[in-house]
Amino acid sequence: MGRALRVSRWRKGHPGIEIAEQQVGEHPVPALVKASTAAHLVVVGSRGLGGFASALLASVGHGVLHRAACPVAVVRPRGKAS
Repeated sequence: MGRALRVSRWRKGHPGIEIAEQQVGEHPVPALVKASTAAHLVVVGSRGLGGFASALLASVGHGVLHRAACPVAVVRPRGKAS
């Protein structure tokens, strides 16, 4: 199932929760930190990869987690819990 369809279904099932999506042309950490000033929660994904790829991806979640103006949730795909 495609991302747009998943988001659409999720929105229908949770009508009281606002989801905002933006495409920005800057590095994700400063963009998400900036967005956090107007948010109640920032949710970032973690692919759960190992090694070097994991360190690079984790740097976005880590950077947002330590700089955001609101709570941050870092989520992993199903079956990838640590």
